[in-house]
Amino acid sequence: MVDALFARFEGAYSKNTIRAYRADFSAYAQWCHAEGLTPVPASGQQLADYVDSMAGLKSVATIQRRVASLGSLFRLMEQPDATKGTDCLLAVKRARRKFGRPQRQATPLTHEVLLALQATCDSTLTGQRDRLMLQLGYETLRRRSELVKFRFRDVARTPAGTYRIRLFRSKTDQFGQGLQLPVSPPLVTLIHQWQELVGSHTEFILPAINAHGLIMNEPLADAQVNKILRARQQEAGLDLELPLSGHSFRVRGALDLLKRGVPMEKIMLRGGWKSESTALRYLREWVGDDMLVWEDT
Repeated sequence: MVDALFARFEGAYSKNTIRAYRADFSAYAQWCHAEGLTPVPASGQQLADYVDSMAGLKSVATIQRRVASLGSLFRLMEQPDATKGTDCLLAVKRARRKFGRPQRQATPLTHEVLLALQATCDSTLTGQRDRLMLQLGYETLRRRSELVKFRFRDVARTPAGTYRIRLFRSKTDQFGQGLQLPVSPPLVTLIHQWQELVGSHTEFILPAINAHGLIMNEPLADAQVNKILRARQQEAGLDLELPLSGHSFRVRGALDLLKRGVPMEKIMLRGGWKSESTALRYLREWVGDDMLVWEDT
């Protein structure tokens, strides 16, 4: 039943979503097998026991995500959704109350950090690509899975003489309505120079580069974005509170827009956040000194 469902997912969900659903169901199925239980259909007590087994071993965020994934899968299989039952809900509340702790948000990638990271990028193909990746991520606020999918043809000049880069699909735009993102002339210059150098080999702005140093006509793997950021951070000798990650672009961009007085609705649109609570989660740890209530007179 489950394998047939995942087969039907193809084309309806992104590969990342399917991968996450499969991983979450696999973890649950392994627990059921160890307990001598059948994964589907599931009772409320069974799911409560599963949650209790994870409490203290997995983060509360992981537990909540796994329960949400199972609920979605049960509904898609047209099975009773026991994740909404009292037993499961109380088990999640117990885990959150006993083991919950604030989630740490990514370290913002400030302009000063950007310049320090770009200074580590040499004139090799890898160095030039990474320099461009840093600038593109800094300006577009995109998730790493979206960042690596940009193509050269996505960059266009507007009638007003400015430039936009088109995002065709995102986590919050699964049906490809698209979004036009403004980009700076220096970034456009970097993209055009890079295109002259590698455009005959690839359509992707951030292509994979193989072990022999050859440009591939496939996007950089999104998992490589974090690895590149952390390698560049180490090379730059930056001692930050947390390692940089793909989310660092988004935190910095949201903070900059907020400080400029941009309304939350526009910040959500720019960053691709569906809800205000999600956007605020990025911002709450990094409020600046301008939010100080008491000031000496």
